[in-house]
Amino acid sequence: MRPFQKGYSLIEVIVVLAIIGVLVVVGLRAYRGHIQSENIASVDRQYGEAVSLVTATFEKRKKNSTIGQSIDAPSTGTAWIALLNQSGGVAPGDNSSAYISTAATKATSSSGAVSVQASDTSSVTITRPCYPSEAVAGTLETTVIASGGVVSVTNRPCPP
Repeated sequence: MRPFQKGYSLIEVIVVLAIIGVLVVVGLRAYRGHIQSENIASVDRQYGEAVSLVTATFEKRKKNSTIGQSIDAPSTGTAWIALLNQSGGVAPGDNSSAYISTAATKATSSSGAVSVQASDTSSVTITRPCYPSEAVAGTLETTVIASGGVVSVTNRPCPP
């Protein structure tokens, strides 16, 4: 800078803008990665909560039946979904309900909603979707919980 010059030169302004641009790009990439990790953790947590609630409800029904009491437990997929959605959880992809009744024929879910199916009071099928849809290394996990306490878990790799 010359002794009588006030302000910054064009080169100094361009260097500062380039530094700011690099910081923004790095920050956005880190932010997106963090959001994706949190959304995956949310889907995993909702899946685990569904499995725990259904298992506990079947166990409670079994214990109460041995002492001659009954428990008002859901008997349809829609009733299970209503019970699970009472907690107010939302799917991370589009803020819809965390639990849905659609069959998990499609391995990926753009919303991240956990699929719950039950045709009667004897068993409930809960499926954790491959979320987000671009996840390559994940697994599609399906848990079938029977009223007798039998739990079967199957894992399949997510499609590319």
